[in-house]
Amino acid sequence: MTAGTMLLLAALFLLLYNRNEDNQAEKVTSEILTELKAQMPELHYKEESSYPVVSPAESNVTSIYGMVPDLDNTVEIPSELPAEPDIFAEYDSSAEQTETVVYYVNDIAYMGILYIPKLGLELPVVSDWSYPGLKAAPCRYTGSAEEGNLVIAAHNYRCHFGRISELDSGDEIIFTDGNGTVYRYSVVQSEIIGGKNAAAMLSDPENWDITLFTCTYSGASRVTVRAVLAE
Repeated sequence: MTAGTMLLLAALFLLLYNRNEDNQAEKVTSEILTELKAQMPELHYKEESSYPVVSPAESNVTSIYGMVPDLDNTVEIPSELPAEPDIFAEYDSSAEQTETVVYYVNDIAYMGILYIPKLGLELPVVSDWSYPGLKAAPCRYTGSAEEGNLVIAAHNYRCHFGRISELDSGDEIIFTDGNGTVYRYSVVQSEIIGGKNAAAMLSDPENWDITLFTCTYSGASRVTVRAVLAE
C-alpha cells in the first residue's frame, strides 16, 4: 500500500511538473515568435494553408524533458525520478552550417519560422543548436532549406515537437527563412531512429528535403518525420 501510494504521488508530481514545463516553454516561445516576426520581412506563409490554426494548449500531451521551470512556480519532484535525457548525447554534429540570414532575440540567432498547420504549431527556429537555444525553441541540427537537407530538432514539449508523431503522409510542413522565402513540404514518412544511430538521421538525403526529430519519452530513440518539397 505504501509503495503504491508513493508511486501515485510520484506520478502526480511528474504530471504537474511536465505541465508546468510545457506552459513555461509555450510562454517563452510565444514571446520569441512575436519579436522575430517584428524583425522579419512581411510574412504570408499561412495564406495557402488548408488547416485551421489550433492552439497547442488544447493538447493533453505532456513531456518529461526540457526547460527548467520558473523556480517561483514549481512543484517538488521526488529525487528518484530519472534525470533529463540529453537529446544530442549521440547526435553531436560537427558539420559546418550553411550561412543564412538570422535575427537575434535575447542574444540567440534565429533563422526563420516553422509552421505545422495540422498541429497548430508556429515556432521560431534557432540557427545553430545549443542547449540554451533548445530550451527556447526548435534548433537547426544541420543543413538548410535552400540545399534541401534541413534537419530540425526540438524537445518533446507539446508546444514544440511532442506531437509530431501525429503527422501523416501528405500533411503540410512550412518553413519560412530569414529572407521571407517560403518552403512548403509534404510529409512522406515517420520513423523511430535509435538514440545511438546518428548516421541514420542523415541517411538517404535524396528522399527527403526536411527532417524534424525529437526524443521519445524514454530518451532511447528519436521520433523522426521526413518531408519533401511540395509540387
